[in-house]
Amino acid sequence: MKRKRRQRRSRLNNNLKHVIKLIIGLVSVGVSILLFFLYAYFYEPNNLEIVNLTLSIEGLPTTLSGLTIVHLSDLHMKRIGKRERKVVEIVNEIRPDLVVITGDYESGKRITPRCMEFMNSLHSKNGIFGVLGNNDIYIQEIKRLKGGRILVNEGVNLRINDTTFSIIGVDDPYTNRDDLKKAMDCIEKKDFTLLLAHSPKIIKEAAKKGISLVLTGHTHGGQICLPFIGPIVTLLKHGKRYFSGLYKVDNTFLYVNKGLGVTILPFRTFCQPEITFITLKTSKNEESAR
Repeated sequence: MKRKRRQRRSRLNNNLKHVIKLIIGLVSVGVSILLFFLYAYFYEPNNLEIVNLTLSIEGLPTTLSGLTIVHLSDLHMKRIGKRERKVVEIVNEIRPDLVVITGDYESGKRITPRCMEFMNSLHSKNGIFGVLGNNDIYIQEIKRLKGGRILVNEGVNLRINDTTFSIIGVDDPYTNRDDLKKAMDCIEKKDFTLLLAHSPKIIKEAAKKGISLVLTGHTHGGQICLPFIGPIVTLLKHGKRYFSGLYKVDNTFLYVNKGLGVTILPFRTFCQPEITFITLKTSKNEESAR
């Protein structure tokens, strides 16, 4: 009898140990998941990354060598918070030659005074230029940007160091509202051309036109990425190609900005919001790209 009791106690103790281990395991998993979501919701979306990029472009006039551009994209603004104030501080401290924004200013269909306040707080030597994104279909107020211009299938010539620097901007390629030919027809004489577009979908057409540099966004860099896997979703119709960073198509450089805001889900993982600081250099030895 005593032996049987000891065996029952032993089994009970073993079962209890297994239950305790299971509970500890479940709690550990639950805490890990909670910490992951807290990180993805509170920390990473506000952990700004400054990407410094020097592009050596063959044929760039020497008078434009050293020109600096700050590239922002996909603001998806809801308020002026800590992240937005930090962006303004960083950009205005850099004081670039140009600030460009490649679409998706708001998450909603109407732009708020707060978003206009944010953009009008940015300063550059030659103004602010932007294009519309797929979320900007019904936004007209954005065209009232102070010190700059929203380009909708059009272009503008700037005189920088006695050189014609042309900026062309197309409506959103992702929703097939772009008209690159119309935008280029607005430019007569040009020494260098920069194309702004919301989506990198336009890159093949831009390369055929011989455009030197294309700046885009839209993809959010995937927004939710996993180690060794990369982005789960890229918001592109051609998969993961051109989802983030620098590329070279023929003689055209393409840069895809990861954006500042979030869309659909309010999370970022392994994909920091980005401010891109670009310096143009004149060189025959073009910088390699992916």
